[in-house]
Amino acid sequence: MKLSYFINLVLFILVLLLLWINKQPNSTVEQSESSINSLSTDSIKHITVFDKNDIKVELAKQNAQWHITAPINAIANKGRIALLLSILEQRTNQKLSITSATNLADFGLEKPAYSLLLNEQLFEIGDAAPLGKKRYLKHNDEIYIVDDTIAHLLNSNAYSFIENKLIEASLNLKKVELPSATFKLTDGHWQSDVELSKEQILSLIEQWQNIRALQVFPATNFVLTPPEVKLWFDEIDEPLELSVQVNETSLNLIDHKTLLNYQLTAQAAKQLFLSNTN
Repeated sequence: MKLSYFINLVLFILVLLLLWINKQPNSTVEQSESSINSLSTDSIKHITVFDKNDIKVELAKQNAQWHITAPINAIANKGRIALLLSILEQRTNQKLSITSATNLADFGLEKPAYSLLLNEQLFEIGDAAPLGKKRYLKHNDEIYIVDDTIAHLLNSNAYSFIENKLIEASLNLKKVELPSATFKLTDGHWQSDVELSKEQILSLIEQWQNIRALQVFPATNFVLTPPEVKLWFDEIDEPLELSVQVNETSLNLIDHKTLLNYQLTAQAAKQLFLSNTN
């Protein structure tokens, strides 16, 4: 009888102990979903991307527009900036508090391949997590498991951050000078010095207004020729001057001011010019 009473007492104590342990907050992994940072995307004015060796690209917000400031100077691509800043909006319920026993190498965070500095807040990017399209991220002595949305962008070169739209959205064409024709906006109507229908003219102007390059990079491998295209805009005195070079695979529009090459498909030349451009 005494033995049975003792066994029951031990079992009762074990049950109470298990219940108590189950109710304790986990000191390592947070179960409640939360943001990894309280910063708002609008508050970010400076972005720096690092790799293992050095600064890879620096960006700054100037007059509501993002610019690449190093290693080149150019307007930055809005979509890519938004993707970088989306890290602030990520929410996760998987967080590991770093202690003296934490081995950062297990997460690819001892020497992270890439780091992202938003204003003064550092985010270090680690290895892919074994959960499918997730990645380890270190911030403020915590390791998070987040959606793997920006690692591929951090792995890109600085040129990939350049805005690939030739003409800023805020600019409106008022005159287009091509090698074989000139188009001018007069009293709200486009006029041409060659015989074209109204629909053909409007289609051509729209093509130029909305040019979006496949890629943009410094025109270091091109011999700069005199400008063959001049684009004039409202409220801007000087035109955008472009050299044109076409080969079997691509159309290259080289901005004389920035010396950036906006590369399109060779097929685009047929849409942008009235005849083949040599």
